[in-house]
Formats: sequence, structure tokens, C-alpha cells
Amino acid sequence: REGRQQEAAAMLLRFLSKRFGAVDEATREKVETAPLEQLEAWGDRVLDANSLDDVFLSSGG
Repeated sequence: REGRQQEAAAMLLRFLSKRFGAVDEATREKVETAPLEQLEAWGDRVLDANSLDDVFLSSGG
């Protein structure tokens, strides 16, 4: 499960940087320490979000 979490975090960080530019350290840390379920929810938001903040809005984290 930890391996899946790490892969999901790495993929989400790639998507975020490709869509919104450089990801700051605080965001990187938030993503790298989030549980898999949260990463999946954020991943679902990447395509529709207008900003990096929109991805994490109402996420509880």
C-alpha cells in the first residue's frame, strides 16, 4: 500500500507541475504525506481545477 501511495503522489506532483507550473515545497510535502484516498480525490480535481488552490479546496487538508 505504501508503494501505491508513493506512486500516486509522484504522479499527482507531475500532473500539478505540468498543469500549474512549479510546485512549492509546502504543497509537495502535503502531497507526499497524504493518504492514497486523498491523493485520488485530488487527482480527480486536477483536470477541472482553474488553479492549484482549486485542487486542494474543500479537501480537509
